[in-house]
Amino acid sequence: MPQAVETIIARCLIEPGFLGKPRAANESLAQADFGPADLEKIRRFAGFICKVKHNHLWGLFPATRRLICHYGIELDIFTKYRLEHDPRAFNAGIESVDDRLISFINFLDAHFSSHGSSYPYPMLLEVLRHERFIWETRLVPIAPAVQPMSSDDLQASRWIDFQRLVVGLDPSLRLFGFHYDVQSIAAQLEEANLEDEIPRGSERVLAYYFDRHSDAVRVVEVDPITTQLLSLINGKRSVRRVIFASRVLGLGHARPVEFREFFEDAHRFGLIKLSPERM
Repeated sequence: MPQAVETIIARCLIEPGFLGKPRAANESLAQADFGPADLEKIRRFAGFICKVKHNHLWGLFPATRRLICHYGIELDIFTKYRLEHDPRAFNAGIESVDDRLISFINFLDAHFSSHGSSYPYPMLLEVLRHERFIWETRLVPIAPAVQPMSSDDLQASRWIDFQRLVVGLDPSLRLFGFHYDVQSIAAQLEEANLEDEIPRGSERVLAYYFDRHSDAVRVVEVDPITTQLLSLINGKRSVRRVIFASRVLGLGHARPVEFREFFEDAHRFGLIKLSPERM
């Protein structure tokens, strides 16, 4: 292989933007007698190398990878990613594993989102975000907090005292709406038994939070009223003030005492913390 050709191929593999340079690259490529088909082969080979170098990042996103492989677009995705990401930072050890993971996941999210409703694989974005929320929820530091009241103490407290309690969200809590049953899809992918057609349904909200008792991330579906109530909790409001705000926003038909079950259940599941002191 002529040295000029070797040099061109090496630059194509090392410098993601080389093929897009208007002058020097095009002139060099023309001199090496590279046609469009040759350049596409080089791009895809570079994408394959990029895929191999990022194999270690997939452990936290197994369903996303299985779905990408199921659709047969893994090499296409890494070929595109390589054009936007300089591999020299990877080779030089400048980026940490977390940096590389965040960079790649951000790329996937933007890539899937950019197509909007025209994207032929709409489930991918939601499955990716589902696994991303699980991963990010694990990373939330466990900060010291005011000791919350026990469930027994809550049940024994009078309603007038209950309303004075300050309510705060668990720091790890995240809420997000999905149109696909991402939990079912992930389970099907794990069993290699994905249904041929998975319908897009009405929005359902999932809550992600870290359960310190089981040392694991829990994912539970929450109804619209629960979602609204959780959105009003900021760690400073009392139960009474959260109820007042929710009634102003449309829950005025409910009597204040009827909210008690929500607060006790949310506290028991670990979604919120109730305390007689300000958090």
